[in-house]
Amino acid sequence: MRNLRVLKKVGCFDFSCKKSFEKNFLYRVYKIFNKYDDKDDTIDTLKEIFEFIAEILEAQAWSLLLTPKEKKWRFIVWNYNLDDKPLEVLGELFQNNTPYNLSQIISKKRYYFVSDVLKTKYWKEVKGIDTRSWCGIPLVYNGEVYAILNVDWYRKKRLKKIDKILFDIITEELSKPILNILRIKERLEEKNIDLLTGLYNRGVLDYIDNSKYNYLIFLDLDNFKEVNDSFGHLVGDEVLRIISRRLKNTVKSDDLIIRYGGDEFIILVNSTREGLEKLIQRIKEHVSRNINVEDKDVNVGVSIGYCMLDKGFEDAIRIADEMMYKDKNKN
Repeated sequence: MRNLRVLKKVGCFDFSCKKSFEKNFLYRVYKIFNKYDDKDDTIDTLKEIFEFIAEILEAQAWSLLLTPKEKKWRFIVWNYNLDDKPLEVLGELFQNNTPYNLSQIISKKRYYFVSDVLKTKYWKEVKGIDTRSWCGIPLVYNGEVYAILNVDWYRKKRLKKIDKILFDIITEELSKPILNILRIKERLEEKNIDLLTGLYNRGVLDYIDNSKYNYLIFLDLDNFKEVNDSFGHLVGDEVLRIISRRLKNTVKSDDLIIRYGGDEFIILVNSTREGLEKLIQRIKEHVSRNINVEDKDVNVGVSIGYCMLDKGFEDAIRIADEMMYKDKNKN
């Protein structure tokens, strides 16, 4: 089969070339689908597919926003360029005050392209993101847009005919298989999601291939018992939710956060030793910031231990837990 890059460069847009492009593209995508099965992390499948799409489009960033009618909108997966961006906040913001570009996609069920986001009023809500050109591609099932694939360019982009062809192929051919992947993920989450924080619970460890990560971080909140004793468990629960959101906004999208139990958390990361130490410092800074709940100022710290994942989870958790208690005794 001819390479996709060759098809793109030759610039032939007659019907036969479009068919050839579509055939090659779908062949590559379904090879990615077939690499994974139900036991694998479905996020890996989505990431590889969307990275492939971004490469064809020469885009710098992408993200997938779930837009269910009856549930909370949320960004479920994104590439590394958006790791430090406030995507969780933006999901809620877009649902409560849907910007024009997203409303057009949802109503017309077709892609929407913005050549220069700096000239649009609604983009002012999106702060801290370097996008210059943007396209939203709908994923549609049973006549409803259940998700939008956001593609970002950090320079002004001029659409080519082959780009538009690709947008339509994504909506028409990939909407259902991607939905199937999301349903697998949802079934896994139903069993292994902590209802209070929305993080994974410890049961997810039974499904994780630890070769994807090289460090396990163990966290325990300091003074959390005093929070419950002084302000009550409802305030304590809200503190746990806020801490969980802060952790999500601190780690990379590839990292996995687990509420291990009570006020204990585990984070699985793939990092260098230097990167690990910087991450631990960021976690301590972000978690320790003042929290205000019901006009009550709450301060909690965090003690942290870690261990290389060259053994099983059980041994790594034990070693990291011991290191965490040494850190707690210093605080």
